[in-house]
Amino acid sequence: MQFIQVPDTLTPTGHYSQAVVANNVVYVSGILPANMTTGERFGHLSVTEQTQQVLTNLGLVLNASGSHKMQVVKLTIFIASAAYWGEVNAACASHFGDHRPARSIIPVPELYNNCALELEAVAVMTS
Repeated sequence: MQFIQVPDTLTPTGHYSQAVVANNVVYVSGILPANMTTGERFGHLSVTEQTQQVLTNLGLVLNASGSHKMQVVKLTIFIASAAYWGEVNAACASHFGDHRPARSIIPVPELYNNCALELEAVAVMTS
């Protein structure tokens, strides 16, 4: 088992790793729309911009784990309003293109720092 910390980014404040690699599978912890280096949160941005930031952060974690966005097999996305579904879906479609990982989008009452979404992922290692 390998615990992942993206180089030159802040260590999580909670008791968790950014990702864990076990048996050639990458388990990515919840990612909020924030700058992983400075900690600046982007809850004030549009839902589309927040989704793009989360997907950028996912790329950083996957790269540090030895994987890639085309190796993502499952996304779980928590959204602070069901009204955000369309924007989140469109941003994911733009980001992943023809690659279509399994996915759940789950509306929740609220997220940390007024963020519109939080994303978890499961990926396989790049061959």
